[in-house]
Amino acid sequence: MKEKFILHGQESYNLAPFKYQWAYNMAQHSLSNHWTPQEVPMGTDKGCYELQLTNEERQLFTHVFSSLTTADLAIQENLTTKVYEMVKAAEIRLYLSRQIAEEGLHSVSYQHVIEAIGLDQEETYSMYRRVKEISDWFSWAKKWSHSSDVTMSLIFYYAIFEGVFFPTAFAAIYSLHRRRLMTGTGQQIQYIHRDETMHIGFGIRLINEIFNEIGDRPSNQEVNDMFHQSMEYIDRWAERCIPSVLGYNADLHRLQSRYLADRRLNALGYEKIWGASSALPWLDEMASIKKEKNFFETRVTEYQTGGALKFDEGDTMDALVDWR
Repeated sequence: MKEKFILHGQESYNLAPFKYQWAYNMAQHSLSNHWTPQEVPMGTDKGCYELQLTNEERQLFTHVFSSLTTADLAIQENLTTKVYEMVKAAEIRLYLSRQIAEEGLHSVSYQHVIEAIGLDQEETYSMYRRVKEISDWFSWAKKWSHSSDVTMSLIFYYAIFEGVFFPTAFAAIYSLHRRRLMTGTGQQIQYIHRDETMHIGFGIRLINEIFNEIGDRPSNQEVNDMFHQSMEYIDRWAERCIPSVLGYNADLHRLQSRYLADRRLNALGYEKIWGASSALPWLDEMASIKKEKNFFETRVTEYQTGGALKFDEGDTMDALVDWR
């Protein structure tokens, strides 16, 4: 066990005895968190998309949803081609393998939504190439996937990409769902969001463990520069993809992004940059799927089994719980 390291030394094929018990515990909890997209009723979304959404709401939905399809595939690529190979400890790899599987499940969920609504598949999946602001964001993300700076790459993918971009993109879809629009897609997003919340908690813990292992961390200036530049890309993305609709707009999106960015910085031991407050006080409630459902509207779905996964109440956006 003493010879186990996250980044250094030889690969360890000894899962136990555990050096990183928290990672094994998280892998166990993720199994009780399993769900399938086909369990979520999608019957009303096609009619809603075609007949109820305004042009602005339809633009928000298609641009944000298309970005999410690409984002999950980008996360999968980074995990499989870089992160998994880089990590040496077996129990860390165990959770990573679970995360990779969950990212694949999310892609299946998005495809299920596309088929249920009847969206143009080529148009949906190629939007990241056709819309400059979306393309620029993913090119920026690709840069960090190819970076030789391991810790900065991990900070970007876990603290910014999954920790800021995903939750705020989900919020845009929730803004429709909470008005009883695109409710099937909204429920799919709730389950995806629950998975991503665990990914953020795992990633933050992993990065902090690496800081301790190597006895160093990126400078405040390096990290601040990356966060500032990332917010600039997210701002341009929001301006292009999020028109003003009832209850949501690009300004709210930008404010919430800065609020989440500050939280991720704090969790990594860095000072907040913006000192922002939450712009979306309803977001934590929307992220929770522990709700009673009307029997005649949808089946009751509670995918937690056995030792059910529990998040820190009132802080479901982070799930930075003690996994020891």
